[in-house]
Amino acid sequence: DELPAAWEGRDVEVVGVVAALPQDFSRGSRFEFDVETILTAGAVVPDRLMLSWYRGPAPGEVGEAEAPPGIRAGERWRFTVRLKKPRGNANPQAFDYEAWLLERGIRATGYVRSRIAAPQRLAPLVWGFAYGVERLRQAVRDRFLTALPEAEFPYAGVLVALAVGDQRAIHGDLWNTFNRTGTTHLMSISGLHVTMVAALFGLLTGFVWRRAPALALRLPAQRAALLAGCLAAFLYVLLAGFAV
Repeated sequence: DELPAAWEGRDVEVVGVVAALPQDFSRGSRFEFDVETILTAGAVVPDRLMLSWYRGPAPGEVGEAEAPPGIRAGERWRFTVRLKKPRGNANPQAFDYEAWLLERGIRATGYVRSRIAAPQRLAPLVWGFAYGVERLRQAVRDRFLTALPEAEFPYAGVLVALAVGDQRAIHGDLWNTFNRTGTTHLMSISGLHVTMVAALFGLLTGFVWRRAPALALRLPAQRAALLAGCLAAFLYVLLAGFAV
């Protein structure tokens, strides 16, 4: 499942689904894309892509390009894309971008050619468990950013990162501060965060369960607390996208 060299740098028309939480950056949006149909005759494209949709001309191009709309996870789109094989720096001890893409099943990267053919949103939501989870994560992120504008609440991005695992919501100087003080790992949802949430829900469930005789006679409070903690941990990890 890879992109043949003959189809690198060529325009290919595809239909597929936005498969994960889209990430905004200074020049547009970036998102994972599950290919369902290849409309260009003879083209060979991997099943999963990493696409960028630029607000202006893509790198190496001139002319105007259509600004990306608010892309949402789970939407079905028709795109004309230009792809290349995954490539990254091979510096020792540095982040291995190619391995990270391979880990996520992404076998080609590229960008939307909106200047060549206007993208079309074919369906607002494609039903599926994974797409539903990603749509829920995006809804939580949007609610945070709407309720807490970054200009007024600079720590809104921290709440988003700890709620849905989207570290890119932390912008500018705040992220530099975490980086220089060696505390960026605190913004990654890890076993510590999951354990805290599980313990909180377990304690609350046990506290309530012991005070309801009908419930305590059906199931011991300790077991109810344990089940509640496990369920809370699973839901939190699900919402965080099963990251670290």
